[in-house]
Amino acid sequence: MLTLIRKLFATRAARRRQATARPRTTTLRVEALEDRQVPTVTFHGGALLDSVKNAMAPGIIQGRREPAQGALLDSVRSATASATPRALDAIPNVEQFVVADFPGRGVWRYSSVHGWQQLTKLDTTQVGVDDRGDVVGEFPYAGVWRYEDATGWRQLTPANVTQLAVDANGNVAVENPGYGVWRYEDATGWRQLTPSDVTQLAIANGNVVVENPGYGVWRYEDAEGWRSLRVAVDASLVSIDSAGDVAVSVNGAGVWRYEDATGWQPLIRAKATSLSIAGDGIIVANLTDDVGVHITSS
Repeated sequence: MLTLIRKLFATRAARRRQATARPRTTTLRVEALEDRQVPTVTFHGGALLDSVKNAMAPGIIQGRREPAQGALLDSVRSATASATPRALDAIPNVEQFVVADFPGRGVWRYSSVHGWQQLTKLDTTQVGVDDRGDVVGEFPYAGVWRYEDATGWRQLTPANVTQLAVDANGNVAVENPGYGVWRYEDATGWRQLTPSDVTQLAIANGNVVVENPGYGVWRYEDAEGWRSLRVAVDASLVSIDSAGDVAVSVNGAGVWRYEDATGWQPLIRAKATSLSIAGDGIIVANLTDDVGVHITSS
C-alpha cells in the first residue's frame, strides 16, 4: 500500500514538473467583427499581440517584437471588449503603445515599458494613439480630446465627429458632419481640407485618404492637394501608409491597393471588416468570407 501511495505522489509530481516546463501562451483567432459593437485598439511599434489575463485591467496585451514591417495586431478579447486588427510599422528597440476603450471602464493605454494605465473612466466612441503615446479620443457630446503625459487631457475641438484618425506623428484627421474633413497639427492647429462630408478617412505622415460618397476615393497631400484615385465605386474601408500607398475594401470587389507607380491592384475578392496598410504596401485585413486575418506584402 505504501508503495502505491509513493508511486501516486511521484506521478503527480512528474505531471506538475511537465506542466511547469510547458510554455503557456494564449493565441486567439481574429473573429469577424461585422455587426458588432467593438472598441478600436491601435498599436504603434511593431509587435504581434496576444490576449492574456491580468488583474489590473480588463485585458492586458503581451507583446513580442517582430523584425519585419507589417506586424499583426491579433484579436484581443475579454468579457467586455474585442479589437480590430491593424497593420503596423515595425520600430524596434523603442517603447510601444496600445490604446483601448473598454466599455464601462474607460480608456486604457498599454506601454511595453510601464504596462497598463487608465487615462480616464469615460468611454469614447473612437480612440487612437501615436508613436509617442499621445492618445486622441472622441467623447460623446464633449468633442475631440488629446492626452499627453506632460499635460494630461486637452480639448482639441468641442465638435462631435463621426470619423477620427491619428498618425504616428500625432496629426489628427476628423470628419465633422456638415463641415467636412479637418486636420489638426500642433504647428498650425485645425485646417479644413474640404467642406465635403466623407464616410471613411485615414491619415499617415499628414497625408489623408477619404471615401467621398458618389465620388470615390481621394487622397490629400500638402504639395499636391486633393487627387482622385479613380475608384468608380464607393469603398467601405480606407487606409493609407506613410509613403502615400492606399488600401481599400470595396463591397463586391474585395481588397485593392493603390501605389503611384502601379495604380490599383486587386489583392483578394473577399470583403474586409477591418483593414490597414503599413510601410512597403503591407496590408492586414480581417476577412468575412474566411473568418480571420490575412497579411499581404508587396
